[in-house]
Amino acid sequence: MVVGGAGFSVDLGTVAFLAVAAGLAAVYGLRKAIVVLPGLMLAALLARTAGLPGFQPLFAFSSLATALLVFIAGLELDVRLLGKEKERVLLLFFFEMLILLSMLNVLRALLDLPLALALTAVMLASNEAFVLEAARGSAELGQFGITISVLEDSAAVFLLSVGFFTSKGAVLSGPELYDLLVRAMLLLGLALALGGAFNGVLRRTDSVDAGVLVMLVYVLLMSSAAGLAGLPEALVLFLGGVGLAVRGVPERTAEAMRGYMTLALMGFVLYLPYRLPPPSPGEALGAAALGAAMALAAFALRGTVLWVSSLLAGLDLRSSTTLALSLANTGEFGLLVVSTLAEEGMIGTQVALAAMFAYAINLTLVSAVVRRIDAARNLVLAAIPDPLEERIDDLTRDIDRFVVSALKDEKFKGHLYEMAAVAAVVYLITAAMEALQNPITNYAFSVVLLGAFVLTVYTALERMSRDLEVVGSSPYSLISMAIRFSVLYVVMAPLLHSLQRALSGGLLVSMSHPMTLFLVFATAAGLDRGLDRLSALAASRGRTQAGRAGPGEARPGVRADRLGGPPS
Repeated sequence: MVVGGAGFSVDLGTVAFLAVAAGLAAVYGLRKAIVVLPGLMLAALLARTAGLPGFQPLFAFSSLATALLVFIAGLELDVRLLGKEKERVLLLFFFEMLILLSMLNVLRALLDLPLALALTAVMLASNEAFVLEAARGSAELGQFGITISVLEDSAAVFLLSVGFFTSKGAVLSGPELYDLLVRAMLLLGLALALGGAFNGVLRRTDSVDAGVLVMLVYVLLMSSAAGLAGLPEALVLFLGGVGLAVRGVPERTAEAMRGYMTLALMGFVLYLPYRLPPPSPGEALGAAALGAAMALAAFALRGTVLWVSSLLAGLDLRSSTTLALSLANTGEFGLLVVSTLAEEGMIGTQVALAAMFAYAINLTLVSAVVRRIDAARNLVLAAIPDPLEERIDDLTRDIDRFVVSALKDEKFKGHLYEMAAVAAVVYLITAAMEALQNPITNYAFSVVLLGAFVLTVYTALERMSRDLEVVGSSPYSLISMAIRFSVLYVVMAPLLHSLQRALSGGLLVSMSHPMTLFLVFATAAGLDRGLDRLSALAASRGRTQAGRAGPGEARPGVRADRLGGPPS
């Protein structure tokens, strides 16, 4: 039934839909939930099952939500904290992604593929509002958690961009992946340049409305750049946000953009169930039961992964437990992945509905836990036997000392910078090799890749051999070796793949020619000198950024007294 007058009309079913949404949102607000988005999701699921028409003007914002969601995620990246605590943050994030994506193989063996993909998708990222509430006694730990959450969002964007969850499980081939990475790196440079220019405009205007329009122009430019470069829009918009975050965005303008994103996100959440066929009451009940099981599994699995990763990054037991309990939630990027899975036909309607119920139920559960974070944390800590707690404390203390010593060890940091630079060189060469296929360029690229191979193996083995000499006498050695080997694999895997393609493409001169050996060693020596200077420059900039924090600011979560909270 449609009523109204004076040029305005409205469907009473739409009014009922908005009333259900507003009512459930108000209930969550009155219950002091951390966020009201799960109430909106439950309202949309109930309305879809009841056959109520949605509110199309609000749904229209959902197309903008995806763009703003990834853009604001990049914008909120705390570049200052990442520069000051990059080793610890990246170590935690590395372990988290390694365990989480390895878990997918286990889930695929135990569950049907659609269910395993949906459960992994909802666990992939989190909502950072919970960690801010849980760490309200420690601003540093809160910022640490936000940075981890934003990095999770970036991982979700990247995995979607490379087709990890889509296209019937197919991912990009090696050359295509390296080409995507190279174009993304070049576009990041463009984003940094544009970000500096737009930041100058934003800082010169006192009008928030003008600042919002300038940022919208920037978003559209990055979206257009994605189309011109043939890159996924989500990845480019995230890099665009990072480009602005590096220079810092005026807080009033950033807050206004978050307001627009909130409206767009409401439309996105409310519209998701309407992308699916309307379920019957029986189908909705079945999806709700499966969603409840997925919500509990996501809480337990994500919490465990984050707890272990935090401990392996050297955070103390109390801080690790706080992060695990507050970040064990399913974020909006999980919904983005679920939506993409449904559109690709990777998951059916029942599993997609279950994932949406899981999102709502999980966030409701985590809200209740975070509101009672002290009691929940004490309950977890009390369940750990004293001997195990002592061993965990010893482990985190050793890892903490290793991370702190690594921050001061210029040789160790230099090694990591060198390996990162070699990886960048390999990706650039691979992309160029795909574009220039002829015997001359194949030979030149092969020489450079062999030089990089010799340098990488020599550097890694020389440093690992020193670590092996003190294994057993120093707890740092095994940790150092594990990190070095992980970095070595990241560099060597694409290097060997690229070298194989170069050698199979036909060469101007045989690789067994004496001149080739001379050129390989000359290239290795040249790379060594160039990377030494580059790593020294990167390390000196890292010291400058760390020094800007001031002597009174502490690293988050290493020991309880550094958190600004009571000792555990």
